[in-house]
Amino acid sequence: MNTNSKIYADFLASYGTNYEQVLVCDTRDVICQDDVFEQFNGYSNYLGYTTERQLIGEDRAYNYPWIEKRFGKAEADKLADKEVICAGTVIGTVNEMKIFCHEIWEFIKHALTNK
Repeated sequence: MNTNSKIYADFLASYGTNYEQVLVCDTRDVICQDDVFEQFNGYSNYLGYTTERQLIGEDRAYNYPWIEKRFGKAEADKLADKEVICAGTVIGTVNEMKIFCHEIWEFIKHALTNK
């Protein structure tokens, strides 16, 4: 998601009142064959995402090294038994998506300034 979260947050801050629900995704992650929002009708606030098959500590090729490089080995080890959230495909109500995008962007800004 990198800087995409900042773009999404800014867009939703400006135009979020025009929507009730939002799906953000990497184009390579999704093929929609039906109304993706239908199953969420009736929910006033929700945020949905998927997790990767591997835990952070099991993914020595990408996620663990990324955390270790930016936050140190101790932090990477502390998160090793946590699930990897796939931020490439997230669905939710506008309010929840605004919060999610803002939090992700704040995290990424911190990570980029603390290399």
